[in-house]
Amino acid sequence: MVSLFLMMTNLTSFGILVIKNFFSIVACMKYQAVNKELLNGQCSNWKDVLSVVPQGSVLGPLLFIIYINDIDESVACKVLKFADDTKIYRVVNSQDDIESLRNDLKNLIKWSVDWQMLFNADKCKIIHIGHSNCHAEYYMCGNKLETVDEEKDLGLIVSKDLKWDKQCNQAVKRLIGCLG
Repeated sequence: MVSLFLMMTNLTSFGILVIKNFFSIVACMKYQAVNKELLNGQCSNWKDVLSVVPQGSVLGPLLFIIYINDIDESVACKVLKFADDTKIYRVVNSQDDIESLRNDLKNLIKWSVDWQMLFNADKCKIIHIGHSNCHAEYYMCGNKLETVDEEKDLGLIVSKDLKWDKQCNQAVKRLIGCLG
């Protein structure tokens, strides 16, 4: 959920003139859409809508990117963002590197609390890539992050050895299935 106040703050920091009534109209439209939803022929209960980024809208993805744009400033490692998917990575060859990555995770959690955009720690995973990687344990919100050998990311299988054989095998199986 994207806070109206925080969104206006972020837009202003980019030099974008914020028209308060525009966001009121967007929030009102979303409020009405929720309340006109039919459930077994009945209207749903009225609900407060606090988010200003309506899902399925044209402006939604752009507003969301603007909202999370400064997440990189809270960490020293590299950050990859795609829609609501965020990844951090760095070379880890020493105890200092491990502590730096752990500190970055803490900073991400602080950012997420400050900006009311909490991470789902259950969906967060660690992949140790490379033979010299220290294979340390990492935590988010007090929960140990699961270490995996591979993870599907945006349709691609990324493995700890960075080989593409599983991705290719999966593509061949789908092709054979299509050929019948």
